[in-house]
Amino acid sequence: MTYFKDPNHFLRSLNKALQECEEKIDPRDLLPKAWYIEEIYDAGLADTFGWQVRTDGPQLLKEDNVLAWLTAQKTQFVRECSFRQLLTAEFETLVLDIANIAGIYGFWRPDDLPLYIGKSVSLGKRMLSSFERFRSYDRSVLVKYIVAKARADIGILETYFIAQLKPPYNSESMYHDMPTISVSPIPDWSEPILCNTVEIQESS
Repeated sequence: MTYFKDPNHFLRSLNKALQECEEKIDPRDLLPKAWYIEEIYDAGLADTFGWQVRTDGPQLLKEDNVLAWLTAQKTQFVRECSFRQLLTAEFETLVLDIANIAGIYGFWRPDDLPLYIGKSVSLGKRMLSSFERFRSYDRSVLVKYIVAKARADIGILETYFIAQLKPPYNSESMYHDMPTISVSPIPDWSEPILCNTVEIQESS
């Protein structure tokens, strides 16, 4: 049996913790409400997270802290929210330019925190579909990529960089242990390109 009866009960608990916090938290440091529902409640982590908030305080709700917590939980994200992502012209052009090129790609925050690493024999196409996992993330996201010298390399490179960087949007099985295969020389990522701007939906 779970403590929280439904998503609204979960949100009310988080809101109560915020209201009772002596140190006020800037709303801009929080992620959208739908994010906490879909990434924590729907992932079956609500009871664990709620207990952690009660233990450590609502500072855990801040973006940096909750991403770190989810990294420790090694859970995978995906979802949507009450805003829309607007793709940049640079990202759309990149997707077309490398549509059928094999390699690995990664999404980063502007402060260079890795969020997700993936691989594909069609980089541009996969980048675009993978960006869907950020539907509930109302922040700027950057993309970088590495073109593989051979298609057989992409699985090794993906495993290596996931194990090294431990991005929170990759699941536990992808980076639980460091790979025993060494990569030399370590290839450089491309220059980052901004994927999106965020347009907040006004409530009616």
